[in-house]
Amino acid sequence: MKNNGPQPASGVTFDDTLPAGIQLGGTVTIDNGTCTGDPAGNSVHCTIGDLAVGRQSDISFTATATATGTFADTGTVTMSGTDTRLANNSFTVTVQPR
Repeated sequence: MKNNGPQPASGVTFDDTLPAGIQLGGTVTIDNGTCTGDPAGNSVHCTIGDLAVGRQSDISFTATATATGTFADTGTVTMSGTDTRLANNSFTVTVQPR
């Protein structure tokens, strides 16, 4: 994720609960901040902290398909303080395991 401005972001967090049919693996990494994966809750939570304008945080984790079909996974970002661009605080990725 990247802070495109117009102001610095503080208290930034990331959350992603994976959809049924996709199981969180054991590896969660972040280049700045801390992340925890919860296999029982099938979710990832990251505490990033502050992101200056233009600053980026890269998060990656592994997951395995446990069913066939197409799955939509949505992650969300929150911050403390006033966010003037709420529309860009989530993303959805559609995956179709083969």
